[in-house]
Amino acid sequence: MVLNAWGRSSYDVIAKGSTEEKLMFSLDVGYQDITSIRPALSAFSAQIVKKRLVREVNCAATPENGMHCTVTKSSQEQNKWEWSDAT
Repeated sequence: MVLNAWGRSSYDVIAKGSTEEKLMFSLDVGYQDITSIRPALSAFSAQIVKKRLVREVNCAATPENGMHCTVTKSSQEQNKWEWSDAT
């Protein structure tokens, strides 16, 4: 209820193109380091969701859960595989 009221309030409106707007939902800057409440709360939420998603992906992508892949490494070329390659 409090967060909803803060989110809908016209006080502390963030100017378009401002540094604070760029910090909204930030995954790069820790929410503890953001001084304005709106960007800090949005960054906190985004960082918590990211942490949870990474944990779930790492749990799901194990051989015993059936969701994994094998990447072979040839002697001539080194393969680098990233999660984005699977999508």
